[in-house]
Amino acid sequence: MFWNDVEREKGIYDFSELDTIIRALQYGDRAILLTIMPYANWDQDICHGDEYYSTLPTPKGEVRVKVGKPCNMTAYLKFLEAVVERYDGDGFEDLEGLRYGIKYWEIMNEPAIQGQNEFNLRFFAGSPREYLEILKESYKTIKKADPEAKVLMAGMASMEPRFVEFWDEIMDEAKDYFDIANVHSITTSGEREDLYLIKFKEFLGKHGINKEIWITEVQYGDLFNPPENIKEVEKSLVRSTVFALANGAEKVFHIGNWYEFWKSDSTQRVYETLVDELDYFNKVEIIKQKYKRTREGVRTEVGQFKFTIGDRVVYVLWGKAKLPKEIKGKVEVVDIYGDRKVMNSTEISLSDEPVYIHPKY
Repeated sequence: MFWNDVEREKGIYDFSELDTIIRALQYGDRAILLTIMPYANWDQDICHGDEYYSTLPTPKGEVRVKVGKPCNMTAYLKFLEAVVERYDGDGFEDLEGLRYGIKYWEIMNEPAIQGQNEFNLRFFAGSPREYLEILKESYKTIKKADPEAKVLMAGMASMEPRFVEFWDEIMDEAKDYFDIANVHSITTSGEREDLYLIKFKEFLGKHGINKEIWITEVQYGDLFNPPENIKEVEKSLVRSTVFALANGAEKVFHIGNWYEFWKSDSTQRVYETLVDELDYFNKVEIIKQKYKRTREGVRTEVGQFKFTIGDRVVYVLWGKAKLPKEIKGKVEVVDIYGDRKVMNSTEISLSDEPVYIHPKY
C-alpha cells in the first residue's frame, strides 16, 4: 500500500479503500503481509523534483508517483502509526469487523531497484542510508503501536552483485530493525532451485544475522510468456519450493504468473497439489539431498524430505536414488499433478519428477 492511498491530503486519512481490501482478504481467511510504500504526492512535492517520478505496477494498475525518501518523516510516521493501530486487532481504534490483527509489515519493496533494468523500473530513488532511516523509524513506530508485530526488511531483489552492494552498506545496522529477512527469486530456473536461499543465508551470516527467512516473491520463467518446456518448470516449481522449505526458508510466496498470464491449467494443478500436500506442515527432515552449486544458486539432483503435518507424514522424493529405508510395503504415490496410485514400495522408480508418498496406506 502507498501512503497516498490513505492520506491524499495532509492530515486527512481515508481508510475506506484499504478497509474494503482488508475485509475481503479476511473474509477469504487470508493471512496478510502488508507492504508499506512511504510515498504521498503532497509530501514528495515538498522536496523532490520531477526526476523522482516512477511508474510502478500495482494491483489497481500502473501508478505514476515520486519515490524519494519522505520529506516529512514526522507526518509519514504518524500515518504509519495510524495504519498499524487500525489493523492490529488490539480492540483500540480497530477497523470495525476486523476478524484478526495484521501482524506482519514489510517496509518497502526492492529499494535497490532504481531504474537500472530493461523496464526502467524504480521502486526507490535514494541511498542505502536513506532506506536505513526509513526502516529504522518505521520499525520503532510499528513496535510502539503493536509490540507483537513482526517487521520484514524490504525484499532483496536478487543476489546480483549490484543489489548485494546496496544492502552490504547498511546491513550491520539494519539487522537491528527487522525481525524477518526477506529475499526474492524472479525468473527462477532449474539453475536456481534454492530460490537464492543458499547465497542469502551466506550473506546474512557474513553480517552476523540469524533470523527467520521468508522468500516473498517467487516467479518462474518470464512473467507474461509461457516457457517452451512447461513440464520442466512444473517439476522445478515443486523441487525448488520443497528444497527451500527444507533448508531454512520459513515461508515461500509464489507469483501466480502461470495462472494469470500463461493460462496454464496444468501448472495450477501442480501448485494446488503442492499446497494440498504440504500446507501447514509442522516439521521437515532432510533424509538425503544432493545438489550442485551454479552461478545462480543450486541445481538439485536428489531430494528426499520427510514432512510432518499434524498426525500424517508425507515424503517428497526425486532424483536417481534408492527409496528411504522407512518406506516399505503398500503406499500411496501422488504425482505433481495430484493423480494418485496405490503401489508396493518395490515398484517405485524415482526420477527428476518429484512424487509425494504417503506411507502406511
